[in-house]
Amino acid sequence: MSLAQLPDEIIHHLLYFISPDDTLCRFRLVCRRLAQLSDEPLLWRHYCVNGFRYWHPRHEYAAKLSSPVGKGDWKDLYLARKRTDALISRLFDGILETKVDRLARIGQISELGYQAKDFLMAQRNTPDHVDNVLTRKYFGDTILDSIHRSAGIEQWQALADRTQPDPGLEKVLGGLDMFVLDGDSPDIDDITRMIDDRTAEFLAGHPDLELKTTRQKALLLNRWVRSENLVGLADPQHDYRNLRNCLIGQALRSSEHDSIPIISCAIYTCVARRVGLDAHCCNFPGHIHAVVQAPTGRTLDDEPVSSTLRPLDRMYLDPFGKDDEVPLSHLEALLERYDASHDVHDALSPASSATVLARTGTNIMATYVDVLGRQDIDRGDDDEDGTSHLTRLSRLYHGSGSVNLIKSLYASMWASLVITPPESWAGLDLFLGRFVRSFPEDAWLVERHLVPRAPTRRNTFGRPAGQSDDAWKLLRSIQRADRLPSPVFPRDPLNDTVSYRIGQVFRHTSHGHLGVITGWSNQGTRDLATSNSSAGRSDVGADNVREEASDSDVVNRLRLDSRTYFTYLRTTSAERYVIAEDDIEIITDPDVVDSNLFHYAGKYFKRFNRETCSFVSNNREQFPDD
Repeated sequence: MSLAQLPDEIIHHLLYFISPDDTLCRFRLVCRRLAQLSDEPLLWRHYCVNGFRYWHPRHEYAAKLSSPVGKGDWKDLYLARKRTDALISRLFDGILETKVDRLARIGQISELGYQAKDFLMAQRNTPDHVDNVLTRKYFGDTILDSIHRSAGIEQWQALADRTQPDPGLEKVLGGLDMFVLDGDSPDIDDITRMIDDRTAEFLAGHPDLELKTTRQKALLLNRWVRSENLVGLADPQHDYRNLRNCLIGQALRSSEHDSIPIISCAIYTCVARRVGLDAHCCNFPGHIHAVVQAPTGRTLDDEPVSSTLRPLDRMYLDPFGKDDEVPLSHLEALLERYDASHDVHDALSPASSATVLARTGTNIMATYVDVLGRQDIDRGDDDEDGTSHLTRLSRLYHGSGSVNLIKSLYASMWASLVITPPESWAGLDLFLGRFVRSFPEDAWLVERHLVPRAPTRRNTFGRPAGQSDDAWKLLRSIQRADRLPSPVFPRDPLNDTVSYRIGQVFRHTSHGHLGVITGWSNQGTRDLATSNSSAGRSDVGADNVREEASDSDVVNRLRLDSRTYFTYLRTTSAERYVIAEDDIEIITDPDVVDSNLFHYAGKYFKRFNRETCSFVSNNREQFPDD
C-alpha cells in the first residue's frame, strides 16, 4: 500500500512522529493532499508545545492554549519562533567567534526576552565533549542571567510608573530573586504560584472563614503561617543575616522557609490579601510588622462605625515572632525609644511596595557588609557540620555564595535607582562601577531603563557651580571599546622572556589561592588594562591591595617597570587581578583543578585540558600564540 492510499486519519497520526523540519521541507512537498494535511492547526500546536517551553508575553501563549485550536495560527507561530531561533543562533555564533561587538550581540539576544531562553538553556547544558563547552556554557548563562534581571527590573519599572498598576508585593520582591536565578529554577511567576498554592491550602483547611470577623481572620492566618513554618527563623542568632533569608523566592522554596521579619511580613500580607484582608507591611523602624485594616464602614470586629470620618480600625501583627496581636501601645512605647526622626503616623501606617523593596535592599547590603567584615576574623570559625559562617551567610540553593552575594548587591543597587527619582541618585557612581566591572553585558539594560530617566550631563558633588560631568561616561566607554578590535600580543623575540602561557593554573605563593592566567605584559602593567578589559577601562584589582577580597574596588596600580606581569582569574570573581611572575607556582596535577570552581572561566577559555593541566584559550584575537 502506498502513502497515497492511506486514509487521512492515519496520515494525521503519522505526522506526530515526524519532525517539524521534515514536515516542512519534505513531507508537505510530496503532493497537494499531503501539503493540506500537514497544515492542520492541531499538529502545529503540538509542534509548538513540544518544541518550545518558554515564550515572550506578547505571544499570549497561555491564552492561545486555552482557546479553541482553530483560533490560533499555530503554524505561523511556530515558524516565527524558528526564525527567532535562527537569528539567536547567528548572534550567538558571533559572540563565540570574536570580541568585536560582543556586548552589542548580547544585548540583541537579551532584548528578545524569554523566547531566547530555550536556546540559551541548550547552551548551558552543552555536553562536556564539545570543543568550546566552557565558552558556550558561560555565554549561555551570562545572557540568560541578563534576561532574568530584565524581568525583575520590569517589575520595579512598573512600580515606579504611576500610570501602571502595582505589580504586587511578591512580584516586586521576587525581582530580587531574578538576579540570582539559576537556569530554569523558579522565577517570579513561580513565586506567585507558590503563594497561590499556600493560600489554597489555608482556605481548604478553614471552610468557615467567611463567617469570622476581620480580626479573627487575621489572627487565624497569622497562627497558621507560623504553625506551617512559612515565616520566622529557626536560629535567628546564627542565621539572621543569611542572604537567602532576604529573598522571598528562596524562603518559599525552602523546607524550613527561614526569612527575616520583612520577608515574613511580606509572605503573610500576600496570603492575607488573597483571602480578602486589607493587609500591608507597615513602615515600623527596625523590626517590621504587618498592619491589617478593617473594611470601610466597619470595625475589625465587623461592627458598623458610627461616623465615616473615623479613621480605619487597625491591628498589628508580628508574623516573624508572635502568634497574637501586637498592642498599639507596645509599638508606641517602642517608638519613643527611637530618635525623633521617626514620624509616629508614618511608622504605624501601611508601607508602599517601594518602601518594602528599599528596606529589603538595605538588608541585603547589610549582609554584604557583614561578609566583608568577617573575611579576616572568621578563619576556621566553622559550624558543627563543617560549614564556615561565611558560607552560611552567602549560600543560596544553587551557585557560588560569593557570586550570588555580588549579584544580590547589584540587585539592590538596581532597585534603588529604578524606584528613586534621578535627582536623588546618590549611588549612581557606585552602581556604574559595579556594572562595568562585573556586569558589562547589562549595557542594554542601563540604556533602556536608566539613561532615558536622567540627563546626559549632571552636576557632580564637589564640582564648582556650572561644571558638570557626563553621567554615562563609563557606559559610553564600554560601548566604544566593544566596537574596536583588541590589541594583539604575539609571542616574538621581543617577549620571549614571558615564562607562562594563558590558561595555565597556578597557586599564589603568598596567599595560597588558585588562579588561571588570562593575559600578560612584559612592559609593566600599563598594557594590561587595554589588553584585557572589555569595558574600555581597567577592571583588574591591584594584587597588593585587598588581595584577600573576592570583590576589590581598587583601581589598577600602574607598575612602569619592565618586569613581566600577568592578569589572572580567581575562582569566584568576575574581576581579574594582577600578579607578578615570581608569585606564581604552576600546578601540574589536574586532580587539584576543578574547572567548575572557576565560575567565569568560559569568558576566556574553551575547555580544561587534563593532559596539560591548563585551560584552552578562546582569546586568539589578542594572544594568537598562547
